[in-house]
Amino acid sequence: MTDVTTPTTPYSQLVETVRTSGRAYIPHDWLQGRTTYGGLSAALCAEAALHAFDGLPPLRSAMLTFVGPGAGEARFRTEILRQGKSVTVVNVDMESQGGLATRATLCFGAARASQLNVTSIKRPTTAAPADSVVLPSRGGPGFGQHFERRMAGGSTPLAGGGEAEILWWIRHRDAQAGSQAASLLALGDVLPPAAAVLYKEWAPISSMTWMVEFTDTDPAPLDGFWLCQSRAEVTAAGYSAQAMTLWGAGDRPALIGRQTVAVFG
Repeated sequence: MTDVTTPTTPYSQLVETVRTSGRAYIPHDWLQGRTTYGGLSAALCAEAALHAFDGLPPLRSAMLTFVGPGAGEARFRTEILRQGKSVTVVNVDMESQGGLATRATLCFGAARASQLNVTSIKRPTTAAPADSVVLPSRGGPGFGQHFERRMAGGSTPLAGGGEAEILWWIRHRDAQAGSQAASLLALGDVLPPAAAVLYKEWAPISSMTWMVEFTDTDPAPLDGFWLCQSRAEVTAAGYSAQAMTLWGAGDRPALIGRQTVAVFG
């Protein structure tokens, strides 16, 4: 059994490997079931694009499809789909022994002058990270050992009903992870799918697609933590549609997203 108190492969080490070689070996401590944790797959796809193509503007959006299981040796195939004056669209395929594991379409865009500056998503009112309940490191998927998690509100998985919302303070345990877009992708999928609140006992849950938008090119955490909210909006016929938001120190979200999750049982 993996020791969930001592990370064996830091996030920054995997990132550095991709940055220098365009490849990575995904160890057991980064798995979610039999596949790579989705947030790590997304983050490494973003890093592979940055490795392959110099001078890309900030990452504005990512559309990810988790096609199949992937672990062990991972290869990244990158292609520029279109490069315009402001926006560059890059496709990244993450492949492993089982074939295609993750497909990412990444939109990088330079800032443009605009008279519009509006934020309509409201940040939840919560206790500060220091005053929130620390969640245990043990239990759950092996990748969870790489993150510190504190309950900021919402419901708990396996509550058996109620409002399907999870609200946690989260951060990398790896101090070298940084707060770049790829690092936030690695954080943005840490929470269990919000549909887990509706279960009375664990059943298989698997992310299928994830669309992410970055609304701040230079976000900063609050006391080292990021506030992450996940809400299951419709759960039926074996699938759950959920909304996800990540805040740092300000009122503007650093990341917003939607995810389609397959639920079993």
